[in-house]
This record gives sequence, structure tokens and C-alpha cells, in this order.
Amino acid sequence: MKVYRLNIFKQATKIPSFKVDQFSGFRSSSLAFSGNGSSNSAVKNFAVVGAGQMGIGIALVAARVAGIPSVQIVDSNPTALDNGHRFLNSLLEKDISKGKISREEADLVLSRVHKAKSLEELSKVDFVVEAVTEKS
Repeated sequence: MKVYRLNIFKQATKIPSFKVDQFSGFRSSSLAFSGNGSSNSAVKNFAVVGAGQMGIGIALVAARVAGIPSVQIVDSNPTALDNGHRFLNSLLEKDISKGKISREEADLVLSRVHKAKSLEELSKVDFVVEAVTEKS
């Protein structure tokens, strides 16, 4: 398992073959994500550590846009994990009400996203993103 730490305010670290996007200035990985929901993606099992807004947003993009079949979200705080999952549901419901996605697509996204209670459950994932909430 490879663990990658993304810090959007500084730089991406530990990402092989990253490049700077000439328009946004952010660095991006060259790892293969299919982007069309097909099962041809090199990443089949994805995880996000941290169930805050950023972590849930990353998980949503991984499940919905990249079409990764298994996305796990882990947080050391069970309440944060439950709140994050509710937030994910509310984002999908909002998109349904605006006509951006269908109920079937939302159900498919929800079937791809799973809650994990510990880091040990992430032993078989292909890609992990750390998005833990930082407290001052």
C-alpha cells in the first residue's frame, strides 16, 4: 500500500511523476484513474483518511467521477465518520434535486463508499489520501 499526503497549500509530497498544472499551479499525480466509471482503472480500492468536508469531497469525486469501485473513509472519531457520511448523502441529494444526477447514480455512488473504523482495514487499498482535519 502506498500512502500519499496531499497538502494543497504547500505542495504534493511522495507522488511519483507529478507535474504542475500551468493553469491552477496545483500538482497532480500521473496515477491512472479512468474518469468514466469503467473497471479499467488502475486504482480499484481507494481510501481517504479523514471524514471532514475535504475528505468527504475527495471520496465523492473518487466514487462518482473517477468511478473507483471501492472507496473507504476512515476517521478516528466515530461521530465525525457518521457526520461525514451524512454530509456525503446530503451532497448527493442536493445534486439529485438540481437534476445533476439521477437517483440511480446516487445509489451507485453510495454503494461504492464504505466506512472503515481503523487504518488496519485499509491494508488492501491501492491508493490512500490523507485529509485529516488539522486542529490548532
